[in-house]
Amino acid sequence: METILSVVAACVMAHCSPGLTDESGQPAPQQVSRAWDVRYRQGSGTGLGCVVENELVACSLRYAGWLGSTLDKSSTLTFDMLADAAASAPLILDEGVVFADSSRIILVEKNLSSRSPVVLQEVNHQYGTPISFIPSDNGFLVANTSLGYIIALRRSDWQIFATKVSDSFTNTAAVVDGNAYATAFEGDTGYLYKVSIGEAPAVVHRTALAGQSYASPLVVGGFSYTDGGGRIYAIDNSAGSILWDQPALGAVRASFVHDGDGFWLFELPNSRVRKLQYSDGAELDDFDLASMVNDPAIRPNSVATITSDGILVFGMKGARRTWLGAVDPVSDTMLWQYRGIDTAGQPVIAPDGTVIVGRRNGGPIALR
Repeated sequence: METILSVVAACVMAHCSPGLTDESGQPAPQQVSRAWDVRYRQGSGTGLGCVVENELVACSLRYAGWLGSTLDKSSTLTFDMLADAAASAPLILDEGVVFADSSRIILVEKNLSSRSPVVLQEVNHQYGTPISFIPSDNGFLVANTSLGYIIALRRSDWQIFATKVSDSFTNTAAVVDGNAYATAFEGDTGYLYKVSIGEAPAVVHRTALAGQSYASPLVVGGFSYTDGGGRIYAIDNSAGSILWDQPALGAVRASFVHDGDGFWLFELPNSRVRKLQYSDGAELDDFDLASMVNDPAIRPNSVATITSDGILVFGMKGARRTWLGAVDPVSDTMLWQYRGIDTAGQPVIAPDGTVIVGRRNGGPIALR
């Protein structure tokens, strides 16, 4: 089976790429200290937090959108959104930055010098909370929503097209080759949907899963990898058939992370993190967090980002403390850990080496 490697410059969208590979495109810093942090009492909730392009940082917070710089916090821009804006990561485009909540979708100018946001485009909607927009290769911005819609926003004129697909969605959709791949839970059955993207989004097929999925689908080499009802699945995107499935060793609560010939997954409450092979689900590698930090209660606590040199950066939670840490899975070592960050969403790494992450009870924090 062919494995397609994506190349990204920074995490400008949720999960860093349209296939949701979680690849930062940047090397891991060898050590970090606090560069700046933003005191915002509402925090980032449990959404995907922040994205970055060059020196521009964009974060979704509860009740607000936020723009800033990796360099310092002297120039920032905060503007009002609804509380559920935190569920949708911003999307940085050439033409501006997209923010969304359950009432409106806006395109904001990349301008930190103004006192208020310069809104370039705006569309109101009633489709529920969008769960992070991903750009398609046929000219649309695509998101699934809390009310079960797939919405396609045409970039040329900001006209919105929507199709009711399921009762609800809770995970980000992957968008590859003009199709969206999204997991849904209906009754006691989970499904992976393939939906064609255009002016009339339409279901191509759906694949039944054993139950609810908590991982956004990872799409690599023509296959989707996700969970459902306590099982791990590899699904052929062309036909919707199951290539393989196997029991998970714990509760999956974060999306899988692409790494060469396989993917990393978190299975709670286990502190052991495994890498499974794409072709057949065989275990390729593992590491144990508890042995690295001498805390048997430690577990992963956020979506991970993988750096260009193979380091996994993610939030962790122990018996009494929370951390943001960087793990080298080859040497089974913790490169660094920064205590006191209750991570909300995915850590992102800017080209200048700054690590930015949202917090559940506070604004974004930057380390370098």
